[in-house]
Amino acid sequence: LPEKLSLVWCELLSEALTALWTCSVTSDPNRWLRWDPVSPGTPLGLKLHPGAENTGPALLSKAVRSHCMLGVLNSSVTTDRWEPQTEALLSLSHVSLGEWKERIHQLEVLSSVLWENMAFPAIVDFRGTNLRLQGAVLRRQLQSMGDLLPPNLQEGYMESCESLVEDSDPLIAAQEIQTVLRNFMPPNLLPEGIMGACTTCLQQFVQSKVQGGNSPAQCGVFWVNMGLLQVRVWTPQTIFDPAVKRAYKLNYAQQELALLQDEWKARSLLSELKTGQELKESSTTDGFQHPRIRYMWIRMQQVKEQIAELSRKQAFRPQEPHYGRLFQDLQHYLSTIGHMSVVEELLSQLLKALQDPSSFRSKSAIKGLLKEETVWQNSQQQFCKKLMEDYPLFPDLVGPVRTGLLQLRHGMRLVASQVAASLTPVPGLPKFVSCLLSFPSVSPGLPSDLARAEFLCSRTCMDVLHSLVKLLPQQDQDSVIAQPSTLLLNALLYVQCYTLSTGELSEEACSLFRHICQAVVNEWDDQDKRRREQEQTEASLYRSRLHGSGLTEDEQEEKSFRCQFPQFNKDFADILSQPSLEGPADTELECEELEAQQGAAEAGSLSVSAMNTMVHVHQCMCLGYAQSLWYQSTPPTNNSKEHIKALISSYQIASPVMSHFYHLMDSELDLQLTGCGLLLSALLQNTFKGSGAFDELAVSSEGPYDFYQQPNVSEARLCLPVLEHLTEAVRKRLEEWPEHPALVQ
Repeated sequence: LPEKLSLVWCELLSEALTALWTCSVTSDPNRWLRWDPVSPGTPLGLKLHPGAENTGPALLSKAVRSHCMLGVLNSSVTTDRWEPQTEALLSLSHVSLGEWKERIHQLEVLSSVLWENMAFPAIVDFRGTNLRLQGAVLRRQLQSMGDLLPPNLQEGYMESCESLVEDSDPLIAAQEIQTVLRNFMPPNLLPEGIMGACTTCLQQFVQSKVQGGNSPAQCGVFWVNMGLLQVRVWTPQTIFDPAVKRAYKLNYAQQELALLQDEWKARSLLSELKTGQELKESSTTDGFQHPRIRYMWIRMQQVKEQIAELSRKQAFRPQEPHYGRLFQDLQHYLSTIGHMSVVEELLSQLLKALQDPSSFRSKSAIKGLLKEETVWQNSQQQFCKKLMEDYPLFPDLVGPVRTGLLQLRHGMRLVASQVAASLTPVPGLPKFVSCLLSFPSVSPGLPSDLARAEFLCSRTCMDVLHSLVKLLPQQDQDSVIAQPSTLLLNALLYVQCYTLSTGELSEEACSLFRHICQAVVNEWDDQDKRRREQEQTEASLYRSRLHGSGLTEDEQEEKSFRCQFPQFNKDFADILSQPSLEGPADTELECEELEAQQGAAEAGSLSVSAMNTMVHVHQCMCLGYAQSLWYQSTPPTNNSKEHIKALISSYQIASPVMSHFYHLMDSELDLQLTGCGLLLSALLQNTFKGSGAFDELAVSSEGPYDFYQQPNVSEARLCLPVLEHLTEAVRKRLEEWPEHPALVQ
């Protein structure tokens, strides 16, 4: 039925728009990443990064999918310093023995989702989906006006509405629709301004579809205009409830039908007395019958059709007259935050800030405008909530109005998000992330590993880092933004991958290789020079750490041991004695302070492992590709080990950047990062499962094994069944001895 379909359509659209605001990914991606099934309450200490407060449907046009994908792989709030070893991936993933099965299951699900939806973002991206939804809503609105046209034009008009959405060129269909509405729509039948609003939405949709680039700002303007149109069409125009009016009409029609049926029955009895036959339908064509007989039969059929029509439009209403308060609330809304001039003024200010930021005095004025939009959004949300809670028995009136309000909010937030993104422009950020994480495929602007290495060494890349540093607080800069020397070493790994893939050391690769090595050596020399100057300063001022400490030789050895192995107390807490009052209480605090001082002094410095990586790459390249009369080298084998090392190194650099600045990147970046997510997930799964294949895609340890620092996944997994059986046995014993001290421990 048309009425039911109209209400169902409004309900479906409302639920779709509401889901864009309430789903966990658009409302708070960080909370979604750190959800704990054991304690599903709101996690503490989580806050949105600067500039990401514009959540809601606009977040789907950003790289939030890649942020969530890398967050599942990383699952850590902060990252340690960059380390070139492949074991760094295991320390970043934070997969402990207790949650091993759950994390492996998460990674399997992640890989399955990435494989199954590999091409899904390209087909159903946010902009394309938004444009199709615009077409469906506009077509529905235009087709609802078709019943007001002459019957001979309705079929052609409906076909034009279909062609407007389905055809690739909607210009002809749009012109036909405008001509029909302008020339054949009865005047003064619709409220003032409705035709103009429909024409505006039609032109905006055609412009977006013809141009092919449907930006979020254009999308937002369309949704605001469509929301205003929806609210104006469905807001009650009279103080009398239409449902009650239809109930009165139904009652009058039933009374009239009862009177007509009584009169028909009486005349039928009279006819039976005179002629011996009752009145039938054929009696209406009998020329000897009274004209009243024919009129009664026709009128009864008309009244029955009217009763059937009115019966389908009946609605249950409460005994108390709530409609008056609903009408007053809607009129108050239309005169305050929902007034057309208020909405259009806010929209024009946002568009002005987006197109001509220089017209505002400062960025603080634009931020004030964004706060005004946030307040407006909250007011709209509160009014929607009030309508749904206070008037649940008026769905035929509240539902369509709520749909219009959601369209208003949707469009205004799309425009506001573009304004918020324009406050912190970082033009080269997508290219920087794509350079690091478009692995193993190459991005359109960087066709080879050599091109990626050149970009990491370029001034453009350094400008991106400087721009990102300005957007972060002082305490987060070192942990989020990589140092230039780190990028140089990552570029060196790219050069090695390029050389291994091509099988030769070309002139361009050799030149870039020499440049990177020289820059890293210069940085190492500068660092060593600063270290010697600092030692001389401390020696001249008698700042020896051991001077005046008051510790014995044994206590000093204990302190140095604990500083060298800071996790010892946590790892072996079950075999250590409890601290006493006689012992040095501030040992751990002093170690932490000492580490903090050393970390602050060596921030951005090259580590020994980083220099060893450079030496290893230099040795591999020089010994593998050098050619002379007295030396004939054998080119190194191109295996996956070096490529995995480059991937993990890039992941360490790009992961914190994606975590903090995903809202500044477009959703088109998600397609380029899917391969990286699949490879990293496969690396972690194969490493934790430990099949032991020689050519398996897995993380392998380099150098001697360090029991205190490096995880031994294959051996630790063997302990899991033993610990599970022990836990089960202890629980059974606790049922017999609930307070047994050993069992409790």
